[in-house]
Amino acid sequence: MIDGFHDVQFPTDLAFGSAGGPEFMTDITALSNGQEVRNARWQGARRRFLVSLGPRAVGRVRELIAFFEARQGRRFAFRFKDPFDHSSGPGEAVSPTDQEIGTGDGVTSRFGVSVQVAPSLPPRTNILPVVETIGVAVDGVVLTAGQFTYDDLENQVVLAQPPAIGSTVTAGFEFDVPVRFESDRLVVERHAGGGEGPEIGLVEVAR
Repeated sequence: MIDGFHDVQFPTDLAFGSAGGPEFMTDITALSNGQEVRNARWQGARRRFLVSLGPRAVGRVRELIAFFEARQGRRFAFRFKDPFDHSSGPGEAVSPTDQEIGTGDGVTSRFGVSVQVAPSLPPRTNILPVVETIGVAVDGVVLTAGQFTYDDLENQVVLAQPPAIGSTVTAGFEFDVPVRFESDRLVVERHAGGGEGPEIGLVEVAR
């Protein structure tokens, strides 16, 4: 798990209207013949978000300030629900057959939780599953709550019985993104009826 991480979620109602998405780091060298050499510095994408506080009631602004202070600005990371990408399936609904996470060998009972973004890319593993939403199936047969557990330190589901050789292990879940505040400073403005502040930057961190 992340060093300096608080297992709390940024208030989803305060995050309403946020913007953001994946970011890559690419070095580009222009050659004398007009061609380019492009090199990816990151193995995968890192996500950034902008949360627009906008006009809020005093109580909501205080909630944001308290959350920011509890994280000590950039010091501690936390959970953030990406409004457009927070479930294992193609839509909002979650199914235990959404993502293939392993193949049984008759011995292994631990399987890492991940999301396949595209066939050409490695699975996305830097996620924080919402435990109560996790469902697991073996060859399409859904397991009961007593037949598996979730190890949050290793980000793995642990089956009570190792699946048979050749069986397909799948999982479905909602997940959050591990992020931190982009700044150590939060500035809010008081006005009649409430308060507001600027856009708040959030940056994905490795779990």
